[in-house]
Amino acid sequence: MAAARLSCSIAAATARCRTVPARLLHRPHPAVLHAPHCLRLSLQRLQAAAAADQPADEPAKRLAVPRVLNIFQVVKDPACNRKLVALSVSQLLFSFATYMHDAYLPVYLQDVLGLSNTKIGAAQGVAQMLCQFAKGFAGVAGDILDCQVCVLLAGTFITLSCKLMFAALGTVNAVAGVGATVAWFMATRFLDRMAKGLRDAPAKAITNDLAKRSGDAPDAAYGLRQSLATAGALLGSSVAGLVFIGTGQSYEATFVAAVIPPAVAAAWLMTQFRDELSCRLHQGRTSTDSFAGTPASKAGSTAASTAAAAAAVGAEDTPAPAQQYSLPQKLRALVAAFKPAYWQALAVAAVVYFTRFDAAFVGLRAKQVMPASHIPLLYLLNSLLQTLLTAPLSKLSGSSIQVRNRLLGVGLAAMALGNWVFASQLTGNMPGMFLGASLLGIHMALTHSTITAMVAVYMPHSSVPGIGKLGGTAVSFTDFLLGFALVASNTLAGCLSDWTNSRGLGNTGCFYGGGCASLAALLLLTLFARFGSLGRKGTEA
Repeated sequence: MAAARLSCSIAAATARCRTVPARLLHRPHPAVLHAPHCLRLSLQRLQAAAAADQPADEPAKRLAVPRVLNIFQVVKDPACNRKLVALSVSQLLFSFATYMHDAYLPVYLQDVLGLSNTKIGAAQGVAQMLCQFAKGFAGVAGDILDCQVCVLLAGTFITLSCKLMFAALGTVNAVAGVGATVAWFMATRFLDRMAKGLRDAPAKAITNDLAKRSGDAPDAAYGLRQSLATAGALLGSSVAGLVFIGTGQSYEATFVAAVIPPAVAAAWLMTQFRDELSCRLHQGRTSTDSFAGTPASKAGSTAASTAAAAAAVGAEDTPAPAQQYSLPQKLRALVAAFKPAYWQALAVAAVVYFTRFDAAFVGLRAKQVMPASHIPLLYLLNSLLQTLLTAPLSKLSGSSIQVRNRLLGVGLAAMALGNWVFASQLTGNMPGMFLGASLLGIHMALTHSTITAMVAVYMPHSSVPGIGKLGGTAVSFTDFLLGFALVASNTLAGCLSDWTNSRGLGNTGCFYGGGCASLAALLLLTLFARFGSLGRKGTEA
């Protein structure tokens, strides 16, 4: 009897040890305290086995991954993450190539082709206008074709072609003369900026779709893209200098070297998005076959099989004809697709863009208080801060809406302080200029990709009745409006700087205006977060 009771108590204790909660595994079970020593050892081994089955070691495994590589884990889904990382790395390669030839292109145009500053400036202005136009067109084209990847790759191959055309400038000049070379450059520059616009909107639309498919916020993806793009600019300028010196100051060799990065980017994007491309090609063949007609011998069997399938399924399962929408209904559906949260986020972004006038104004201000030879160091410091901080801060902002809003608030406060540093007479010296450049770099790291992601979250992603998908169209529409805000910002900055300069205050007017715009954006964000839709979860599209 005693042996039987002991056996039952051991069995019960064993069962309880297997089901004991993880928080109690470190405590001895009461049955262990009353069992003989050998039985106690057996039960302790069972407890250790039960503890080993718990997922307590998973954090340790995660910590084994280097933290620096963690910024490349932008979403949870591995397939989506792989494609998002490919988009970011391709952006690094494109920036690398652009800054390789842009580092010496203005000098080449003046010293070799003899173009004036006016002509170079006019060409740059037209190129930027075409870039904005292409952004407005690319997303809409991707929605119409139902293939944003196709438009992205079209822009990629046009970019690659333009780098080859830049590399041929020396040959064209030697064969056809200066006049033909100038025309060649103009055409190449315009196509290159249009290609950038063709790539930009589809890349953002694909980023939004992949992040939504994975169930994550797009902040980390945009942050990684911005960090790598800035790193590409730094690397491209540095490598261009090395190539230029190593080839005996050959402009043409530097332009030829700029062909390699976009070629690698094109090959990588083709590899990573081959499934989408093959699916699109299959759809194209299917639609072509449907217009080609079917032989009469197959038509009868097709009709018979269709009738048999309909009889088997039943009349109640026959799909209803698609509903036809009138133009007013489509317009109402289009307006309803853009929720109030989108317009609030867009308003904040537009005001923030009024603080982001061209970096040339920083150089003009710094030239008045420090040697001109040190001015490039301001841009280097700004870019390094963006490269190092944007990706981790953007990943942090995607953790919650409250964290995102706090980071934006800190970034806008840093921008207001940076504008004050540049404008104030107290900090009108070299240390003040470096402090201002640091604050602007911190502002960009905190806000640039975060604002882009905030607006993207509230864009319509699902199909709109009577219209279809609007993901790319929403990106193009947003970029189009913010492009106007950026143009107005630079125009206003120039007017304010001229006004203060004429009154003996230096080129400080733009910074007074930028500081006011930063505080206005901070106030607007606070109001929308407290009383609007930017502080509530569940308002995403």
